[in-house]
Order: sequence, then C-alpha cells, then structure tokens
Amino acid sequence: MRLVIASVMIGLSVYYLSCNNNNDDRNRLNNLLFPNLGVPDQVDCGKIILADGVDSDYPVMEPYEVNNAEFNADTLNIQVSYSGGCKEHGFCLIGWNYFLESYPVQAKLLLSHNSNKDHCDAMITSELRIDMSPLKEEYFKQYGNEHASIAVRILISSGEELNLLYKF
Repeated sequence: MRLVIASVMIGLSVYYLSCNNNNDDRNRLNNLLFPNLGVPDQVDCGKIILADGVDSDYPVMEPYEVNNAEFNADTLNIQVSYSGGCKEHGFCLIGWNYFLESYPVQAKLLLSHNSNKDHCDAMITSELRIDMSPLKEEYFKQYGNEHASIAVRILISSGEELNLLYKF
C-alpha cells in the first residue's frame, strides 16, 4: 500500500513541478504532503491535488484556523491563521475522496498544513489562492461538459468540515 501511495505521489510531484505556486507567492514546498515517504521532488500547492483514495489521516495536519473561504470563479480563496513566524509554512488542498454520488455531486477535500516544525508564537494570517480547475476538469471527464456545481466538503485541522458550493 505504501508503495502505491509513494508511486502516486511521485507522479503527482513530477506533474506539478512545472506549475507556479500562488499560495502567498511562495515557491513550491519540498515533501509537504507526505514527508515520511521521502518523495524527492517538490509539490505545487497552488492547485488542488487530486489523490482519490489517499488515506486522509496521512497528510501533515498541523493546527490552523479558517477565517474565511469563498470561490472566485475557479479559485478558492481561503484566509487562514496559525502560530509561527520563524519558518515557511505550507498548505495543500487534497482531493482525497471525490466524486460522491449525490445532488449536487460532492467532493471530500482536506486542507493540509505543514509548519516545518516552526515553534514561534506569532499569530500569522495568510491568504491562500488555490486553483480548482483540475477538479472541474475531472468532473467534465466523468459527467460531461455542462454547467454544474460540486458540494465541496473541506476537512480542516480542527476535525470540522468547511462546506462550500463550487459552481461552474
């Protein structure tokens, strides 16, 4: 099982190497999602990462709070707060269980946070901008090119779910 997950993550890493990261204008973060697998390549978290079937308990999920979240076309804007200030933090949105058959179709996502072992106490607020078009493209592959919406259920570090409607 670990070999399958490692293979998927290496493939995703290679795929995302050429993309730009829009999260707070940071560059790609190395080994953000699955540090214990030793993935050598970098992962771009400026886009949703589609990893259906990945164990939702495995990605790094260090504490943060969501202050606001909304869609602006194909971009999910999320304002988060967390403690730190001494090291770079990384956030990745992972599609780990999509598409659940319902009306509208649902997608279970997870907002992973890696503090890189930053033990500083400053309260930081960041604006994340995540390109959701890969999820929309996958929807079109499975359901056709029609205007639709997806009920997005984002698991956050507190264990709660953030529920939004992604319309396109």
